[in-house]
Amino acid sequence: MALALSAAMSKSTWRDVSRILGMSKPVTIAKSPDKPNLVYSLIEKSEMEEVFHSVIEELKAKRLQMESRMGVVIATVAFRLGTDCPNVCKETGWAGQDGQLSFATLCYNGQDISFAFMEKEIVEYCKNTETCRQQLLFCNFEANKDEPDGCACCDLCALHCECIHCSFD
Repeated sequence: MALALSAAMSKSTWRDVSRILGMSKPVTIAKSPDKPNLVYSLIEKSEMEEVFHSVIEELKAKRLQMESRMGVVIATVAFRLGTDCPNVCKETGWAGQDGQLSFATLCYNGQDISFAFMEKEIVEYCKNTETCRQQLLFCNFEANKDEPDGCACCDLCALHCECIHCSFD
């Protein structure tokens, strides 16, 4: 008998784990990863560099002390190592758990998704220009999101949202 637990496991990973552990008819309990207060977006590297340089110039003009009250943090993957900034999350799974409006932004460039080992779902997510990003993400999980909210749940849906409550600037 085997027990496999995961906070976020895609359908394909679940099939692989089940096969490797010899689970012929596994029982699955899944909860939707949908968080209505989490807005997904994507920034290509050229745009990201522009944002980075404009923020750096602004920070040079002001003296910045490292505090958790900071509004914007641009960091490498290693940022959280040894740093205590409770309002900064690196992983989407932690974002928005306090119920506050949160943003999950994937920054990439063409080279990032051109590697042979890159999963096709990630390439599809990066190249997508029409499908709701949440819907595209959740289709890889057991508990998926069938329909977009029609609101600003991602940068693509925000282009069509006419709701007075949403803003995505």
